[in-house]
Amino acid sequence: MRLTKDAVFGERRTCPVRVRRFTLPAVKEGSVIEFRYLIESDFFHEFREWHFQQEIPVRWSKYNFNMVPGIEYRILFQEFEQLAVDKTQRTPGGIKYQWAMKNVPALREEPYMSSPENYHSRVWFELVRRLLTVTDAQPAD
Repeated sequence: MRLTKDAVFGERRTCPVRVRRFTLPAVKEGSVIEFRYLIESDFFHEFREWHFQQEIPVRWSKYNFNMVPGIEYRILFQEFEQLAVDKTQRTPGGIKYQWAMKNVPALREEPYMSSPENYHSRVWFELVRRLLTVTDAQPAD
């Protein structure tokens, strides 16, 4: 079953932020839902972390990350499940990373668990430094 245009709703939260929502009226318990989305951002200093693991079983979770030249990040993993894909490719436009996990079990809160998020398989980024570029060095008018 494919998503129809009348089941997708757009919303502008702020000037640069747009949100898309969708509804699946015919979905039943136990259904497998597959979707893809793209986040483009000028906020080089703050990348969203990616959780491969959720409160429900995840059949396939893939994260593509393009690192532009002149910015250096520390890439941190918390892996309780093994990566099915771990690729790095250098290009003239930067470095492309691709990570994926498959058949990731659900992670549900248990008694005495401080925070379930502490146990999710995930990747996150810390900005190490931004290298000076020619455009950065030009004086402001």
